[in-house]
Amino acid sequence: MSRRAKALVWFTLVVAAVGTLVWTLVTGSSESSSPQATSAAIAATIRCPQCRSQSAAESAAPAAVAIRAEISRRVDAGQSRAEIQQYFVSKYGRDVLLTPEGSGVSAVVWVLPVAALVCGAAALTFALRRWRVPHVEASEADRRLVDDLLAAGRGFGEQTVGSGGADTHVSGEVDREHRAR
Repeated sequence: MSRRAKALVWFTLVVAAVGTLVWTLVTGSSESSSPQATSAAIAATIRCPQCRSQSAAESAAPAAVAIRAEISRRVDAGQSRAEIQQYFVSKYGRDVLLTPEGSGVSAVVWVLPVAALVCGAAALTFALRRWRVPHVEASEADRRLVDDLLAAGRGFGEQTVGSGGADTHVSGEVDREHRAR
């Protein structure tokens, strides 16, 4: 498989994983939990109309207490999360929801961070590939030189090795580095 095909496979897997994670976080699954847990989860998505900086689940304001009671009553009556949220939107307006909708302009809030993450990962991948040191193959003369030094058994101190008529001084560092590998 070519490098490009491998990169495409990895990119597809990452996009699928991130998409699945986002879908799970956005849709949530509270239908199988207890009515109290469902009520608490819904109350956590509704803004307290009095304090505005807390959810109805966190606030102790009288309006938040009334909202929690209404949510519990509607959950016990069998209404869905969407129906309950829609009731509060019709009563207080869209600002009552702490989490934006997943459609229209509000979808940008969900899509933008994922798109930024994917673009950042792609940019990092391309940058790292550019910075990679090219693979350099050792020449046959280099291999013979290393083999001769290793065969001589002299790796410590300075050695003189003849190559092509000119003497070259090789320090013991070459031998120590090669043996460490």
